[in-house]
Amino acid sequence: MMIENFNEKLFDYLKSLKVVDETLLQKAYDEAKSTHKSFYTVLIERELISDDNLGRMISDIYKVPLIDLANTKINIETL
Repeated sequence: MMIENFNEKLFDYLKSLKVVDETLLQKAYDEAKSTHKSFYTVLIERELISDDNLGRMISDIYKVPLIDLANTKINIETL
């Protein structure tokens, strides 16, 4: 149930931004539903949007900051 809510929120958000052709977006959404994959995964697999941009959009949807761990130094003691 939770993945469907996430998929729907992401679909609606991308649709409202008009950053991906609506027909391609709908096909990716339908594939996610029929294959039980996350919509995020299908978008990446079809190369409709970059992983970085999707991360930014998801942080916008949920109103949480995005932390780029690839460029963040983590203290070894923290691990």
